[in-house]
Amino acid sequence: MSLRNPILAALFSTFTFSLSYAASPRIDDLSTNSAAIAGEITIFGDDFLPDSAVVLVGGMPAPVLSGNVGYLRVRVPGGGLPGPVFVIEDGKVAASSKYFDPRPSGPGTLTNNFAERELSRKAAFLPLGAVADFDQDGQSDVVVARQNSLEIFHNESSDGLLTSNSFSSVSFPLGTAPFSLVIGDLNGDGKPDLIYTQGDTLVARQNQITDTGIGPESFLFPVVLQPRNVFRPLHIADADHDGRPDILAANPSAGILVFLNRSVGATFKRTDFTNTFVIRSNSGLSSKGVLDFDVADLNQDGHPDIAAVIGTNLVLFALQDESGQLRTNFISSFVLGPARAGLIEYAPGALAVADLNGDGIPDLVVSEPGNIVAYLNHSRPDHFDASSFERFVLVSSGYNFFLVGDFDGDGRMELLVENRMIFKIHSGDGQLISNTGRDCILLQSDLSAVALGDLNNDNRTDIVGLRRTEPLSFVVLQNLGVPSPPRLVLHQSGVRRTLSVTGQPMSTFHLQTSADLIHWQTTADLRLTMGGEMNYIDPNSEPKTFFRLVQ
Repeated sequence: MSLRNPILAALFSTFTFSLSYAASPRIDDLSTNSAAIAGEITIFGDDFLPDSAVVLVGGMPAPVLSGNVGYLRVRVPGGGLPGPVFVIEDGKVAASSKYFDPRPSGPGTLTNNFAERELSRKAAFLPLGAVADFDQDGQSDVVVARQNSLEIFHNESSDGLLTSNSFSSVSFPLGTAPFSLVIGDLNGDGKPDLIYTQGDTLVARQNQITDTGIGPESFLFPVVLQPRNVFRPLHIADADHDGRPDILAANPSAGILVFLNRSVGATFKRTDFTNTFVIRSNSGLSSKGVLDFDVADLNQDGHPDIAAVIGTNLVLFALQDESGQLRTNFISSFVLGPARAGLIEYAPGALAVADLNGDGIPDLVVSEPGNIVAYLNHSRPDHFDASSFERFVLVSSGYNFFLVGDFDGDGRMELLVENRMIFKIHSGDGQLISNTGRDCILLQSDLSAVALGDLNNDNRTDIVGLRRTEPLSFVVLQNLGVPSPPRLVLHQSGVRRTLSVTGQPMSTFHLQTSADLIHWQTTADLRLTMGGEMNYIDPNSEPKTFFRLVQ
């Protein structure tokens, strides 16, 4: 995600349109790693077409304000999540090596104040889904799997207001239950397509939406790309560096499979993905036995790399071929450390790529026996081995599954662990800082998280998932971004008084009492749990007592 010379590239902006049109766009660098809604960033690179380029920031369309062949100045949209920036032109897709975090308009507070919005009570939902703006209307939609269909919930909210009535749904029937799902633009038209497996069959459906709204005809007929032996997870990346996103999939008995994208024109077909490549390094290290993997440009050389859990190890494969094809001689590898993959079907991953310290370079988070650890990435194009990563224990526990997101909107990541706890990751001067007990809050929801996304365009990360208690339903937890106001409730049982206190997790209040509402005295100091609650039994038996909380 390396900087060539953006100034030199800009000098050649007078080249003819026909020459620029034939080339693939290339992103070299970003002017900043994070900015708030409506802020501006500059994308440096080459072969840009400002009048026709589609730019995605955080997965959402970003208006192009100005530019030439060497740069694009764009406005940060709402609805995005941290990740690479994409530029799409004439069927070719370029991704930034650096990660960008689109922040909300104001700093947030890490809080468990999430509002539950129920979307559906249909039966047989599976904890498998994704968030994307399918109709390019500037609002994130949701796709989730059921035993016999894919359900897409079209986001029709307005003015940042999100309710259970903000979504309409359309169902796409399936012959067998899906096992994995990913969203990506395979034909370079700027529209996210559906790629999924039915059992072990790899299928893609092309997005053909031409207006806002989603209906039964919004996606073309399913194209079977591979009839067997394709398993989870799936990822989309330009593995061979030709400007066309490829499909990467796991097959434990064979390894990491790359279905090379050879599509030309507006519509892709089965024969466009018949060339496959199995990841194996020039040292002979195979990807056979892969349990989980993710893709990112870890050494900032402009080529995607692969972090994979193979057996009990975290293994990195560096893809370095610039020929427009994949060749084993140009793939190096090394073992980074121990790892433990998820063993539960459809569970969230135990491996993730995210920028943890705000330097724009993607880092790694992985579950290993007893810990969730981070590997801070200090790699460079000319220095990419185990010594270029710094191991840091994020959570010391037996937790396994997690999702990574910026829940408080401060430009730094947090961990959603086991669907119920959010751990804050502190960093300073590019380094991680040890956690304390105050860095974790408990979600007041019995939810199996399916995906993360911003569904009301405030650039605060919301949670999409399945409620695990009755009534079973598919819901969105809207991140309100502000602490719950403190609340004090009195429960009287005979002469015994119990006070229930709720508010911001881990906050401290002074409980004060008065007999006349004029003279107050502090009775106790109350510290709320990481779930933002506690009960206090009043030891006094005065019949007339008033209570209040003071912070």
